[in-house]
Amino acid sequence: MAALVVALVGAALTLAFAAPANATSGTVTGTGSCLNERTGPGTGYSVITCISDGTAVGIACQTTGDTVTGPWGPSNIWDYIDYGNRGGYVTDAYVYTGTNGFVAPRCHGNQPVVGNDYPYSCVDCVDPWNFYTRECTSFVAWRMNHQYGVSFTNTMGGGRWGNAENWDSNGRALGYTVDHVPTPGSIAQFDPYVGGASSLGHVALVASVSGGNVTIEEYNWSYAYGYDYRTISASTPSWYIHVAG
Repeated sequence: MAALVVALVGAALTLAFAAPANATSGTVTGTGSCLNERTGPGTGYSVITCISDGTAVGIACQTTGDTVTGPWGPSNIWDYIDYGNRGGYVTDAYVYTGTNGFVAPRCHGNQPVVGNDYPYSCVDCVDPWNFYTRECTSFVAWRMNHQYGVSFTNTMGGGRWGNAENWDSNGRALGYTVDHVPTPGSIAQFDPYVGGASSLGHVALVASVSGGNVTIEEYNWSYAYGYDYRTISASTPSWYIHVAG
């Protein structure tokens, strides 16, 4: 988080200490007790553990999420750390890194499956991104916005994403990379009837890639209007759409 500022008593002098720009570690600071490590980049995610003030943590990557106000003001940056042999997220608002900005790569690497964080209970209502709630398209739009900080909407870029079957062609038309190479954070797209998809196709979010397999998170596949994740052959989806970078 922000550079530590020390006001010297009796002197009109403020010292700002900044860490190197390539810093990949930080120290939990200013919580008064401990900092919750969570399964995702937001205060609504489950707590894994609580990390005591003064603990040094290694930051593998960073992403955006819920805004939290800490000792140096508000921040929407979340740090993905490996603490206690399990990865998780902590708000950067309480991690001293020497700067307000990013100090590690953006999170697009293999990470644990986040789980069912989707917030909407209404079936086929219109979500904030103009998709129908609890459909596969709405879930992916939610994750693009909430986990990866991409302002993904049905009309993003001036196109119309529409049903899942259209996402590959729309992505190409808007200049996004659409290929057969899965990466964590990419969108797995299934053409109609491919791999068990319906006549409208299907989309899911790639959580991780291992060898010739991908683990994907999705809605409205194994359970009607519900969440699941599964590991499948990387060759099963028709395309991978790279929107998150």
